[in-house]
Amino acid sequence: MKPRILKYLCCPKCGKGLKLKSGREVNGEIKSGKLICGSGHNFLIIRFIPRFVSRSNFSSGKKQVQASFSEKWAKWRQFNDWYKRFFEDWFMKKIGIADKAGFARYFSRKKMMLDAGTGLGTKVETMCRLSEGEVLGIDIAEGSVENAFRNTKKFSNAHIIQADLFNLPFKKGIFDFIVSDGVLHHTPDTRKAFLSLVPFLSKGGDIAIHVYKKMGPIREFTDDFIRRYASKLTPEEVYKFCKPFTKLGKSLDEMNAEITVPEDIPVLEIKAGRYPLQRFIYYMIFQCFWNPNLSFRDNNLVNYDWFHPKYAWRHTPEEVKNWFKEAKLKKIRRFVTNESGVSIMAQR
Repeated sequence: MKPRILKYLCCPKCGKGLKLKSGREVNGEIKSGKLICGSGHNFLIIRFIPRFVSRSNFSSGKKQVQASFSEKWAKWRQFNDWYKRFFEDWFMKKIGIADKAGFARYFSRKKMMLDAGTGLGTKVETMCRLSEGEVLGIDIAEGSVENAFRNTKKFSNAHIIQADLFNLPFKKGIFDFIVSDGVLHHTPDTRKAFLSLVPFLSKGGDIAIHVYKKMGPIREFTDDFIRRYASKLTPEEVYKFCKPFTKLGKSLDEMNAEITVPEDIPVLEIKAGRYPLQRFIYYMIFQCFWNPNLSFRDNNLVNYDWFHPKYAWRHTPEEVKNWFKEAKLKKIRRFVTNESGVSIMAQR
């Protein structure tokens, strides 16, 4: 932990400021120690990372999700170059900036940024590269923060923290940019998780989220049917369980075949058109993700990500819009949907 971020932190239990006790410093950073507030609540710093997560206070569902993602990121320790380019392009689209120069200008003006659910720290890495501002990445999963720290430690403005979205250890209104991409729907309540972020956004700051979209009835049925079984398995069991789905996705993709839907089938929410066969089954029938740019392991982990976490809520675009109205975020700067997701960015 870099000592200078202490001024932005506060106790997630009572909101009081934190002081460092028994800190062990290595190369200007706190490798181990304890953070204590005026009420006596204390939190450990372990391997340079402040830890504000206590499994003893978690419900069984939260424990399962934390364990699921810790196992995933323990296997998927870093992204290859293709995936980094893919995620940066995805990031640009999510905030509505089409060119890299504009993307760089946008972040060059930001002073305090938060990646809520950082995974391997890919967005932290991007924002650190484009801005001299402070970039904080938080995640509930130990496997995530350990790898995110390794992947971003070369940046002097990167800060990785293990924390719970519902109990963030920050002072209110300090961030001029908050992003939470593919994370909120893995909490017990997507709406409440989103609303828990808003108080930490500064006036004039932007918040961008991406959540799963409710899909057609066939896909929704198979998702629920499979997940009721898979979410009860251990992470290693689910990794093996997903392999036939991943192999099928690969086989369908290698067929290079297309399917034509002659006219709309409204009751199944299937639109007329021509689809690659693998994409049609993936979006309309059941999860069998495959991308030839990724290894088999990485493709399998994408399917694992969908099937194993106890929480994987899906939402309608109108539902997500209503959360932004509830949060009084009236200036929506970006609103995009695709077959499986809803992305919104708004200004406070």
